[in-house]
Amino acid sequence: LPGKTLACLLGTKPRSAEQLWRLNMAMHYGQGVVVGVARALMSYHGIRGPFADSMFTSLRLLVDQTLESWTGVGALPWTWPFGEQIIDLAHKAVYAMATGYFRALDSVNVFWR
Repeated sequence: LPGKTLACLLGTKPRSAEQLWRLNMAMHYGQGVVVGVARALMSYHGIRGPFADSMFTSLRLLVDQTLESWTGVGALPWTWPFGEQIIDLAHKAVYAMATGYFRALDSVNVFWR
């Protein structure tokens, strides 16, 4: 869905599976980078640890679902099959915990040296 969402935002339609894949990757990574700025600001202001991870997971879900609903590309999350809900939530939680983990490494001056 990220590729279809980006195509809708750009007012275009993917002409091939490869173009849809490229749009999917652009939206996936672009959204991660943009929302990652919020995670960086949270960390800069001392919001860290599991609480920050849960906040960031919620923010990722909020942005993702808002864009998909706003463009009309995706269905409302509570209408999804249960397995898809778990996969989406787990994916965003792993992303949030990974960014928190790398920030924790940086705070003890291990990662960036």
